[in-house]
Amino acid sequence: MLGEDSRFQNRLNIGYSNEDLITIQSFFETHRELYLSLIREEKTVSTISGFPFPKDQINRILKVFAFIISPVTPREGKKGFLFVGTENTDTVITEGDEELIIILAAQLGQALENARLFEKTWRAQQELERKVEERTHELKRVLEEVNIISKRKTDFISSVSHELRTPLTSIKGYAAILLAGKLGSIPQEVKERLEKINRHSDELAHMVNDLLDISRIESGRVTMKQEPLDLREIVENTVDLLSVQAKEKHIELSCAIDPAAQRILTDRNQIERVFINLIGNALKFTPPDGLITISSHPAEKFAQVDITDNGCGIPPEAQEAIFEEFYRVDNPINEEVKGTGLGLALVRHIVEAHGGKIWVKSKIGSGSTFSFTLPLA
Repeated sequence: MLGEDSRFQNRLNIGYSNEDLITIQSFFETHRELYLSLIREEKTVSTISGFPFPKDQINRILKVFAFIISPVTPREGKKGFLFVGTENTDTVITEGDEELIIILAAQLGQALENARLFEKTWRAQQELERKVEERTHELKRVLEEVNIISKRKTDFISSVSHELRTPLTSIKGYAAILLAGKLGSIPQEVKERLEKINRHSDELAHMVNDLLDISRIESGRVTMKQEPLDLREIVENTVDLLSVQAKEKHIELSCAIDPAAQRILTDRNQIERVFINLIGNALKFTPPDGLITISSHPAEKFAQVDITDNGCGIPPEAQEAIFEEFYRVDNPINEEVKGTGLGLALVRHIVEAHGGKIWVKSKIGSGSTFSFTLPLA
């Protein structure tokens, strides 16, 4: 074989001593161009097929009577040749022997190529595993940082929300006292402003309560009291609660609950909040004389609930973000309809705390379908 320095090197031999090998290697180096040409041309030579060099030197130095030299030429990497000879003058090399050695040399070349490719693949795999391990450690570290930041955010929201409740209670209480006339009669202009203070205090208190609920669910401080309940009953109660708003806009509320997806495991109070938020949103964004349908069907071990409206729809780029805190879709209706952007975030947390998931399918101008899953009883 040719070494890294392009010198002929012995890789394997049978029948020669170390002293013999020194002499043989010196011989091949002396006539290297001849043997390099055999390798380049991939030409097999022997005592029967002709040899471009006096055979007696081969016979004397390599101590053989007859021989075959066949190149070993893998596609890449080191190349060389296979030398086979016999000392026995009674042994004659035939064409069949030469063909056999040619096949053997070709197989050796292929084996070397396979070994090279295997080593290359193995090294690539080792490098890939190393990179995957590095990325895994990096992702784990980033995830830990995200979890820390998320916990800090949750703790901060919880703390601030608690702190806001005390002054809010005081503001609302004093406004109620003044409105009740317990401190004397007040002018109409003052009464109107106090009513605004009272109304906005209620809105702010509602937002604070939603923030507290989200932070409690995120931190695991709220446990869903799941029990077997009738989905149809919950939906009908919610529809009845929101029927006044629906009648004001002449919107029809339709229910289609599949009996196979009627018994669910859920926390009644929490899941009622989900329906109030989702149906309430549908009422806000559905035009007069519209239709809102609440339906259910089984989906493996879950009941899938779909709330479909024929309202203004949600743009594709906003359909993931609407379930995040404080996100509101940028459209003319949202500019008119007040909101905090917390309702759908709270809904997502409640549904996920039940082991379900929530998503939306919508098309601008064609309405929306909010779907979520709850475990079947």
